[in-house]
Amino acid sequence: MDNMQMKHIEELANTLLEAAKGDGCITFALLNHLIPEEIREPAIIEALFDFLHSHDIDIIQGNNYWPYDTKIH
Repeated sequence: MDNMQMKHIEELANTLLEAAKGDGCITFALLNHLIPEEIREPAIIEALFDFLHSHDIDIIQGNNYWPYDTKIH
């Protein structure tokens, strides 16, 4: 993974954290909505889940996308 990809993943992790911090949780639907199609490597997804858990963010069932209406590019 090159530096550009790492920076993109770090930005994505921070966006996910921001999306979840108000409620302390994030839905699988919102995760799927925010994570770009090109980031589907299991190791990266696992690292994002670990990152969220390390910040006490639960990943829950649901279909809530608010407040994000576009994917991160």
